Amino acid sequence: MKIKGILSDALGAFRVSKVYKKAISNASSENVFPDPIGDLAKKLHPGPLTLRLIERTKIVEGVFFLTFEGVDKAIPLFRPGQFMTLSKRIGTSVLTRAYTICSDYRKRDSISILIKKMGGPMTETLSTCPIGETFLSEIGLGPFFYEPLRDSKNVVVLVGGSGVTPAIAMGYDSKEYDLTILYCTNSEEEILLREQLEEFTKTGARVVYIIRDGSKNIPCEKGLITAEIIAKYMGEDPTFFVCGPAPMLETVKRELGKLHIPPRRIRMEVPSVNVSAGALPVPTREIYELTLHIGKSLTKIPARYDETLLTAFERAGIFVHNACRSGACGYCRVKVLSGEFFYAPTSDGRRHADKELNYVHSCSAYPLGDMELLLDIPHDL
Repeated sequence: MKIKGILSDALGAFRVSKVYKKAISNASSENVFPDPIGDLAKKLHPGPLTLRLIERTKIVEGVFFLTFEGVDKAIPLFRPGQFMTLSKRIGTSVLTRAYTICSDYRKRDSISILIKKMGGPMTETLSTCPIGETFLSEIGLGPFFYEPLRDSKNVVVLVGGSGVTPAIAMGYDSKEYDLTILYCTNSEEEILLREQLEEFTKTGARVVYIIRDGSKNIPCEKGLITAEIIAKYMGEDPTFFVCGPAPMLETVKRELGKLHIPPRRIRMEVPSVNVSAGALPVPTREIYELTLHIGKSLTKIPARYDETLLTAFERAGIFVHNACRSGACGYCRVKVLSGEFFYAPTSDGRRHADKELNYVHSCSAYPLGDMELLLDIPHDL
């Protein structure tokens, strides 16, 4: 840079500063610069969105196939095998439940799930509410999906009952790997979404039914899932994806152990925490009191000894962000300021630091007495 002299240089710097200040004062307060990376991130991961129920089909008694469309945002990307949440205020309570997606990940105009009525208020609402009802949702959650950097191309999906949903979703992606579906049921009549399963066989997938009492109408393996049956169909270096009721998961885990399958080749969809009352410590009272610090407010709510902290929050109409309800994701994390709690031993997915600082995943923690808790400020539905 040419130096013209002390005075000229000083005046030049002043003029530049004057131009900058004028440009800043005339500029828009909004960000007018393009942000293609940010725009793409918002499109792929839009966060919570509103879904509208557009179709409900009864599969068998108590089992329904539901289809939703996006109201305010497009259906985001998800991986076959992942789950979505549905949240709804029902009466004085607010509920969130997780459901595995069982629709084609390549189609973004709608998204589908399978529900089985278990007596809970959310499935009751989903099975009876009018078409057009809306729900808050998060889509594309959980690590239960095929990852080529981690998993072998020989994929064996072991499912039971309504746990067939991830097998359906993964069937749409079967060109990416060699897919075998082992579907365990008590009877032929209990096979759900059979037409779709059979359709996957046309694109190279293999579907094997394991029916407790056998069948005279379709080829199947008779009896319960065993290491011998798994070995018959698993092929070389398989990666297993297992989804079904808790007793089935324990059985499959035991049978895979007999085959010496390395843990890195097993993915299990963990069910929601459900500890029986008999497995809990003997309570001093049936109802305890929870004192909740939420921002600057102080709220007291009741909590049953045999229900999780998250269930107590929901009954009181307090929305605490949650997703998996199995102790893994940590969305429902809260800090315990005082009081004792029981933690479901198989569902402790907390980080070491959280244990040291007395945080719990509220979907897995049961009160053992009156407690004082610190919650994030919740948003309403």
